[in-house]
Amino acid sequence: MTNIKLVAYGVDTLILNIRYADSNGQPIKQGLVDELAQELDDLQEDARKNEMAMVSPWSFLGVSLFVEPHGAGRHWP
Repeated sequence: MTNIKLVAYGVDTLILNIRYADSNGQPIKQGLVDELAQELDDLQEDARKNEMAMVSPWSFLGVSLFVEPHGAGRHWP
């Protein structure tokens, strides 16, 4: 058996699937509010114009989240 050696760890790419929920915590089908969808569109457009990831107003555990210029397409309908 080969010994496994951990040389690094951490999140390289994080893809989130977010859903609205009802009062019982059960997912419901609902599109993003227009303001949030527009904010995401604007961030991605800025990233494309600058050809680099753009920092978003959101963070996770104190680390800023970015919007990439060439992601897999628009996934926030």
